[in-house]
Order: sequence, then C-alpha cells, then structure tokens
Amino acid sequence: MKWWIDIANAPNVTVFRPIVDRLRAEGDDIVVTAWDRGQARALSAAAWPDTRLVGSQGYHTERWAKGTAIFRRAADLARAVRGDGIDVALGHASNAQVMAARLLQIPSVNMMDYEHHPANHVGFRLADLVFTPAAIPFASLKPFGLSRRRWVPYPCLKEEIAFSTFEPQAEFRKALDVAEDEIMAVVRPAAEGALYHRHRNSLCDDIVDRLGEEGCTVLLTPRTSSQGVEFEGRRGVRVLREPVSGPDLLCCADLFVGAGGSMTREAAVLGTPAYSIFQGKPAAVDRWLEERGRLTTLVSAEDLPVPTERRPAGDRALRTASAAALDGFMALLESRVKPLVR
Repeated sequence: MKWWIDIANAPNVTVFRPIVDRLRAEGDDIVVTAWDRGQARALSAAAWPDTRLVGSQGYHTERWAKGTAIFRRAADLARAVRGDGIDVALGHASNAQVMAARLLQIPSVNMMDYEHHPANHVGFRLADLVFTPAAIPFASLKPFGLSRRRWVPYPCLKEEIAFSTFEPQAEFRKALDVAEDEIMAVVRPAAEGALYHRHRNSLCDDIVDRLGEEGCTVLLTPRTSSQGVEFEGRRGVRVLREPVSGPDLLCCADLFVGAGGSMTREAAVLGTPAYSIFQGKPAAVDRWLEERGRLTTLVSAEDLPVPTERRPAGDRALRTASAAALDGFMALLESRVKPLVR
C-alpha cells in the first residue's frame, strides 16, 4: 500500500518514526508531509529528508484565524498529494489532513489521545477510522460525532509505540553541555492560545523560579520564540532554541514538569519523574498514568519534590514492553485499514 503520513506538530515525529520504519520494512510506500512551522518542520526533515513541507509558518491565537489556517492547509495538502496514488491517509490529530483526504476521496485514519479537544468535532466526524488509547472511554468520544463502528481502541499509549525502537544516547548530557553531577530539570510550558488551553499558566513561572532557586539546571523547551524570550535570563534556565532528541532529553533528565500533554506522558512512560501542571480538562490517559504511580499532578510549586541528587539510570524493560505495543498496534492498524483500500 501507499500511505500518506502527516506531521501536524512536533510530537508526531516521535510517534510515527517506528510506524514509518515498520511500514517501509514491509515494502509499503510512504509519503510524509509536515506543517512548515517550528519544531515540526525541523524534526520531520531530520527524520525523513524527503518530507514535503506544507502550510503556513505562522502561529495563531484567535479561534477564527486557527480555523482559517486549518482550512487553508487542507487545501494545500490536497494539492500537494493529488495524483500520488495514495491508498490511505494516517495522522495524529491532523484535522487538515482528514479534510484533505475527504476532498480527495482517500480513506483516512485519525489517531487522537486527548478527548476534550474542540477540533475533535472535525477529525472524529470526517475520518473513516479513529484510533484512541483504550484508556479513553467511548462515552467521552461520542459527543464529538464518533460512532462505535469507526472507533478503534488500541491497548497501549501512543508514547509506548513511540519508544518501541528507542535506544538512548549515552553521551547526550555531554552534548547538551550539562555536567554529570548537575540536577537537570526539563520544563515544557503550556500551549497558550491553543483551542484546548486559551489562558496563561502562571504555575509554570512559579515552578521554573523554584527549580532555579533550588540550584537545578532548568532546560526549557519553548513552544514559540516568544516563550523562549520570556524565560531566558531566569536563574538556572537555559532555553533550548534548536530541536533536540526529545526521548534522549527526557531520558537523561532528573525530573520533568509539563504544562501540556505529549512530553509529560513521554517522560512518565520513560520512567523519568513526571509532573503535570496542565490546567485544561484532565485527559483520561493522564488519569491512567496517575493511577499507576507514573505521573503526579501539581497544584502549586511547593508541591514539587526537588531532588538533591541524580536519579539512577533506568533499565531496558521499557523497550521490551514498547516493542510489544508496536507489534499489537501495527497488527490492529493493518487489519482495520485493508478493508478500506479499494
């Protein structure tokens, strides 16, 4: 088959890397498109040099502007892949891709792991199949127009798929110019202005200040250049302006604090002490991780236990579990997609 993978945001690269590798190893053809903005552009090009960059580079905070940008990108995507003989489109929360696939009459698969996103009304209604972690109950998805016939729950988290072939780089701290004895905290600010998170998260400011006061080296991964400017210069803070390997960054960190979703869950799955300061509607997958003691939600900076020494290195059990997760997901994906392809 010929698959079309769309990278709508930076975390998609980590998720789709093992999936693309597996599909290509099985002899399938892959066309990769990516939104031409921020880290999605750079990470996609690094993973797949033949990536086609499609869409405007701007960020929008107004709802009408976001909607217009998605519709415009859908039209651009349709033009970019028209005539390529695509059999099926696959993306993670790429509503522009789902719309473009519908325009081109290409079967589409939409993955999603946050049940409260307002744009699910588009992705859930237009996609032929919607894959979500089984931790999300169908009752939370139905109001967005999803039918049971098109719903495909898979028995793992997308982060377990993402890390199925991950092998950490031994010298990654050295590449970051962080000493082995430094307590290193990674912080990811909120997606301020996103449809699912419209307000500023002031708790992130408090967390960053406290970590700096406690003598930690804080590596901050901004979502926008303005966030980098805002946090740069604070005590102990280094802003990561160029894309780096997210899994390696999290693997060598002593703790992670995130005001979003994907990186927080990635840290939790990797076994790095993970703390969420997300202030949107709680995700079912986050509750699932909390129930298993792999994620903690903070309501104040004082609740964060700041380590006084480096954490011990993890074991390789994750890779074994994640490899099984990829195998199961791919078998499910291929069995459900084949009937869609003419």
